[in-house]
Amino acid sequence: MNKTVSIHIKGFPFLIEEEAYKKLEAYLYLLKQMLGDQEGADEIVEDIEIRIAELLNTRKGSKQVVEMKDVEEVLQTLGDPSDYADESENTASFGESKSKSDGQYSSPKSSERKLYRDEENGQLGGVCAGLAAYLNIDVTVIRLIWAGSFFIFGSGFLLYLLLWIIVPAANSSIDRLRMKGKPINVDTVKEEVERAARNVTEKSRSFANKMKGDGKIRKGVSSIGRVFRFGISLFLLFIGFMLSLLLVVILFGKPQFFPAVSTEGFLSLNSLSDLIFNDPFDYQLAQLSVYLAAFSLITFFLLGGIVMMFNLRNRWYRFINLGLISLGIISTIIGFLVASRTARDFTVSGDIEKEIAAISTEQLQIKTMFTSPLSNSDYKVKLNNNDWMLHVEEQSIFSYGIDVYYHPSKDSLFHVLLEKEAKADRLQNAVNRAKNIRYGAMISGDTITLPNYFSYPKKDKIRAQDIEVHIYIPKGKSVAIDGEQVSMEPNSEQDDFDDDADEPVVIRGYLKRNGTYRHNY
Repeated sequence: MNKTVSIHIKGFPFLIEEEAYKKLEAYLYLLKQMLGDQEGADEIVEDIEIRIAELLNTRKGSKQVVEMKDVEEVLQTLGDPSDYADESENTASFGESKSKSDGQYSSPKSSERKLYRDEENGQLGGVCAGLAAYLNIDVTVIRLIWAGSFFIFGSGFLLYLLLWIIVPAANSSIDRLRMKGKPINVDTVKEEVERAARNVTEKSRSFANKMKGDGKIRKGVSSIGRVFRFGISLFLLFIGFMLSLLLVVILFGKPQFFPAVSTEGFLSLNSLSDLIFNDPFDYQLAQLSVYLAAFSLITFFLLGGIVMMFNLRNRWYRFINLGLISLGIISTIIGFLVASRTARDFTVSGDIEKEIAAISTEQLQIKTMFTSPLSNSDYKVKLNNNDWMLHVEEQSIFSYGIDVYYHPSKDSLFHVLLEKEAKADRLQNAVNRAKNIRYGAMISGDTITLPNYFSYPKKDKIRAQDIEVHIYIPKGKSVAIDGEQVSMEPNSEQDDFDDDADEPVVIRGYLKRNGTYRHNY
């Protein structure tokens, strides 16, 4: 059995074969000798050590011990240090002892591109510059696209802000190489470090020159940047605060924004859920989905605002954001599953028609009957410009607002039909729910009284139950309702009736929740 030693490379613990450790140690020693005292040598060695730790950790997998073949493959990926040394005596001496012709190291392949923010070449956070490097296109194109999305769609700002918070900055030479999709080896790391050093020198000189004549301008731009950053942080905090307030109102406030009441007052979320979900477990899952989504969104905005305001960004912030995004994804999946289970009960529509009267008279009289369970008469909810309200009493659900349709009759009689409709997962269930709808229309001679509500059993849940009153008017006769005269005569106030028309004229009216009637809408 080969001897093993325990080592740490940049914080990563490894149990490695002794011979493999000696080979790795010799490689790093050779690398340091090749680089000598040149500028950036320490940074190059440090980056290479980080890369070695990453590759060994990947190669090891579930194995307990790093073997010689693992080290050899890692060193092949990094390349021969003697190939990248400056032309000096060190290069000659070490080059003789280990030449490229040995064939021990092969040319590394390009690494997988990763998205980073390029703050070095960026203007504001480096998001556009990082995307340009990731996509390998001109940064100007990215900036133009982003500007267009901001002015045309209005979503560019929030998306930019989101990427600024989530996407990490390319802080090291290895990060910058990954951002550009370049191979990570001694040569590329050395080249990147030297380029960064030259860039810093050039920027320092440029800054010194500009400070001589443009100090006030630079100071002003810096101040504007700080103000902009502070404004964004306040915006994030405001959104987080408003979402928190909304959640508190929904959970603990009076739920008067739900258009449903009972004898005790406005329905709570728990009571309303019993009318929607088939299974109490579905409601619990829906609650979990809402809570997870609310927590992740509120924390995301509040934390983002605080971090940006006080510049508290660190490596843990990225992990927290990933956790919040994961919670958001989980809540979306749970919500989708619950919604799909509930939506299945709305897929099939069933309806029944029943004629309740056939009356012979010159004018049919229709009276409206007003009934309201609401203690607050001013409370009103609008849906499609119609009053809409649910009232739950004992084991029944009352729905307010009745549609009335007028058609030409094919004989000399007034015909009054009720059409009931409901939804379910199967046709028979939908028809049964439609049959359970109750409507108390009353007939007395040539007078029909229409209530402003209908009801159905609470056990049927809310499944788009509806009722329509269809009145068929003979030619030359009329209906009197709430001061309105409705007839099917040509050239009347209603649309003309044409016996030869493919589709007969239909006139619509609506009996509102408050008992009043609105005609021809």
